[in-house]
Amino acid sequence: MALRSYRILQGETRMLVKLDLPSALRSMEEAVASTREKLVAHIQRFPEFRWSLEPVQKPKEPLDPVISEMYEAGWRAGVGPFASVAGAIAQAATIAAVEAGAKNVLAENGGDICLYGDRSYLVAIYAGTSPFSEKIALRVKPGRQIRGLCTSSSTIGESISFGEADAVVVYHPSSAIIADAAATSICNEVRGRQGMSSAVTKAKEIGEIGAVIIRGEEMAFWGRLPQVVRISSAECDLVAKPETHSRAPSLS
Repeated sequence: MALRSYRILQGETRMLVKLDLPSALRSMEEAVASTREKLVAHIQRFPEFRWSLEPVQKPKEPLDPVISEMYEAGWRAGVGPFASVAGAIAQAATIAAVEAGAKNVLAENGGDICLYGDRSYLVAIYAGTSPFSEKIALRVKPGRQIRGLCTSSSTIGESISFGEADAVVVYHPSSAIIADAAATSICNEVRGRQGMSSAVTKAKEIGEIGAVIIRGEEMAFWGRLPQVVRISSAECDLVAKPETHSRAPSLS
C-alpha cells in the first residue's frame, strides 16, 4: 500500500507523517499530545531537564519511559536531556502508529526522523549551502523495529548548536531519542581546523551509531550507516531538513 502524507501541528511540533494506515493518524496525534503534556509537567517540577546543556541526574522516582530515555540519551551523548525532544516526540508517535496496526511509518519532526516498516526508505540529507546538500541520501532497509535518523545543524534551523556543521545525520538501529542526542553532541564538536576529526571521535565515543558529518566541502562518515547513495531529491521519501524544530523555548 502506498504511503499517504499528513501533518501533525501541535504547539512547536511540526511533524510530517507518512504511513500506510490512515486510521493510525489519530493514535499518532494522541501520542504527540500526551508526550507533550508529560514533558510540560516534568519541566515544571524539574526545570533543569529543559534548560541544562549538560547531562542531568535522573530523578529517583518512576518516570515515563520517553522521559527516562531522554535522560539516559543525554548522559550517553554528553548533552542536556532536552536535546533529544524532537526525536522523542517522533518516536512516541511512530510507536503509537505501529501499535494501531500501521505496517510502514515515517515521522519527521524538524529533521529528526523515526522510521518503521517492511520496505526501504530513501532519505536525502539537506546541508544548506554545502555542495553535498540534497545530493546524497541514506537508504534505510526494512526492519521490524523502529529506526532513528536524526539531523543537527549549526547553520540551519532553530536548535541550539555550538559547532560549525551544515549537517550531522546520525542513524541508530532502535532509537530516535539516542540518534537525536548524538546528532546534537557531534554537531557541537565541528569547530575549527580539527572539527571534523573531533566530531568523528565523539561519534566513536557514543557508539552503536552511524554518522554523516558535513561542513562546506568536507564530509566524513563513521559507524554502521544505511547505504549512502547519490540522488536527486525527487527520488526520495523524505528530506532530513532541520528548519522547524521542537526545541523552542517552551512546550506550552
